Amino acid sequence: MLITDSFIFYQIPRTGGNKFVQLSQENIDKKIQFYHNIDSPNRFSWDTSFTEIDVTLYDYVIGFRKLPQWIMSHNISQHYEQFTSQNADIKKWKDIKDKTVNGLITNNGTDWVTVDSVYQDKFDIILDDLRKVTIIRQEHLLEDFSSLLNKYYKPNDKPILNPKKKNETPLVPRFLLSEKDIKEIYRVNPKWKELEKYIYGS
Repeated sequence: MLITDSFIFYQIPRTGGNKFVQLSQENIDKKIQFYHNIDSPNRFSWDTSFTEIDVTLYDYVIGFRKLPQWIMSHNISQHYEQFTSQNADIKKWKDIKDKTVNGLITNNGTDWVTVDSVYQDKFDIILDDLRKVTIIRQEHLLEDFSSLLNKYYKPNDKPILNPKKKNETPLVPRFLLSEKDIKEIYRVNPKWKELEKYIYGS
């Protein structure tokens, strides 16, 4: 979790959070604090039970992404070796694909659950008071980040450059989602669907 003097950024993994942090460090001339999940120091925590700060005094900024692309990215990242190893278990690869097209993700790399069941509390934060929430769409990250700067800080006339990419990871197989698959993914995750419709308008 990233905290500036104006807002708190909560990261949903695979929504461009690392790029958002890099852009913040390069463009926000304010002290930035980080609170990390103890069990996973490289990920930002959703824990709001801090004694040092009153999170209710801040606006929220949350990364987001359309569900079919997000769920595919999430499951591939969780089972990366199954997609890159020459000795990958084809049966397991197929199982991952089947679970994905049924709208499920692995929770901590083991149990398969719906996306909504994992992120329900995060969505409630967003929907509880939409006036306090700014959404950063992964598909429009630079545009949305620029709008964020203009909202909380002085207008930024200089263009925001795309952060330098780290070493590219090898391309891995992607699923081809049919229209039927996409409908099923949304059907079992109505909360994400509702929020996505609000954010993207369709």
